[in-house]
Amino acid sequence: MQRSNQFFKTMTLTLICFLLHFLATANQNLTPIEQSLQQLRLRQKPFRVNDLSISLQASLIKIPQQIKNAAYFHLDKQKMTEIRLLKPEYLITQFVDAYGQMITVELERQLIMEPGARMISPDDATGTLLQEGAFYRGIIKGKSASIAAISFLENEIVGVLSTQEEGNIIIGKPQVIDGISESQSPHMLYYESDLNIQSPFTCGVPDINPSLVSIPPSDESSS
Repeated sequence: MQRSNQFFKTMTLTLICFLLHFLATANQNLTPIEQSLQQLRLRQKPFRVNDLSISLQASLIKIPQQIKNAAYFHLDKQKMTEIRLLKPEYLITQFVDAYGQMITVELERQLIMEPGARMISPDDATGTLLQEGAFYRGIIKGKSASIAAISFLENEIVGVLSTQEEGNIIIGKPQVIDGISESQSPHMLYYESDLNIQSPFTCGVPDINPSLVSIPPSDESSS
């Protein structure tokens, strides 16, 4: 499970870099992502998920010294399960930052792997089906030329939002908070500008051993 989650987080970073490239090459009117969402709005109504995040009082949690301010929250497990299983094509949900501001994201589903793809290892030649994630790109509503890349994994969200005004906004789980394991720790949302240290994030991902991912051949290749 740990290897699988790491793979999905890596795929999220790849999607983020892809979106940043689109943003950098966009025209002055609508970005490619905004254009795609505009067409999606005409085809269907969004799957709205309210109160996905359950905010926690900052006073109850010791914020890491590396961060000036952060919002902590737990996830509504039932709503997370709905997103992962239904994988709606058009999704709108919200988060609240550490300053009490609502961040509404408008997202479209991304298919980043072939159906039936498996994570294999030397100890498991058959592999595990990579079906547990739902992957999205989109925008922050009300923020022009913004981008959002969010992956909904098993009991976890990994994402990066970005605006021209605020820069990058990070969503994820810290590995450890005062001895609490990553699996039990709450999520956090913070602005990269609130870091007391330089962010290590770069538009790149660790190398993935291609032998660890098995993708079934497409119909074209098998014919």
